[in-house]
Amino acid sequence: MLFNKNILVMDIGSRYVKVVQGKRYKNGVRITGHGICDVKEGSEDIAEEADVVEKIHKLLMQKKLKAKNVSMGIKGRDLIIRRLSLPDMKHKELQQAVYYEITEYLPIDYNEYVINSKKLDVINKDGEARAEVLLAAAPKSKIDKYTDILGRLKLKARVIDVFSNSMSNLFQNLPQEDENSDECIGILDIGYISATFALMEKGNLYLEREISFGTKVIDESIYNTKNKTRDAIDEILEHITKIMDYYILSGSGKRLKLIYIHGGGAKLKDIENYIKACLNVETRFFGHEFLNNIYGLDKELMDNIHLYINCLGLLLREAK
Repeated sequence: MLFNKNILVMDIGSRYVKVVQGKRYKNGVRITGHGICDVKEGSEDIAEEADVVEKIHKLLMQKKLKAKNVSMGIKGRDLIIRRLSLPDMKHKELQQAVYYEITEYLPIDYNEYVINSKKLDVINKDGEARAEVLLAAAPKSKIDKYTDILGRLKLKARVIDVFSNSMSNLFQNLPQEDENSDECIGILDIGYISATFALMEKGNLYLEREISFGTKVIDESIYNTKNKTRDAIDEILEHITKIMDYYILSGSGKRLKLIYIHGGGAKLKDIENYIKACLNVETRFFGHEFLNNIYGLDKELMDNIHLYINCLGLLLREAK
């Protein structure tokens, strides 16, 4: 992040657009502005809605947010997130090994994707140094849609990151897990069109899956009752169970220690206790313990922390 320069972070969701402006401050970031606008009438492919550009423009003008460099997060079923274990080697050789893994084992044309990877750790396995690598790939067409929005707003994309990956920045404020811990942490983002469930190991993203079920189902129900809400949450929890089964079968076998929930669905009444009862896993909202290095938090933002948490993870990325 440019020292003492404001940067804008943006989360374009299927129901809300959230923006937070901030700058590097001490060992973290200071928020200098934020805002949110409702784009509920947009289509599921929100990036193609022309009126979204106009709504974001009005929001930025109303909130007097003048930063031109933008960090943006993305998510979706079309993203590919993989954890790779490769022999440890120099950076350039490791990148070549990652591309080899893509061409050999993933059914995609890598020329049509923006691909990035990050070495998370080096472990010793059977006397061999192994690099734990996080791979993220997004269709170029998806990236182009979001950069087009920024272009029409006369803004410049500085960073485009996977939201679940940027969330790892929030976990840096927590005590680090023991190296040999047999536990992992889940993050459940319940959006309007869909939900996203991610698993974190030692503060780093391990996997992410989209669940095609969100609060829209509840909003559009003629019989918007407690039972209808419960049915919707049960659908999400069934998918989480399947994801955990896959995770265990993939060889990790770590126990799900707790789940943090956010997004518009985090405001559903008593949702944390219902998830805890169904999955037998401690379930919480994101709290102040994640925000120690973020200054300038006001009441309006704190009251809507469940909507802004993706932006705050992106903003902390800029403090590194």
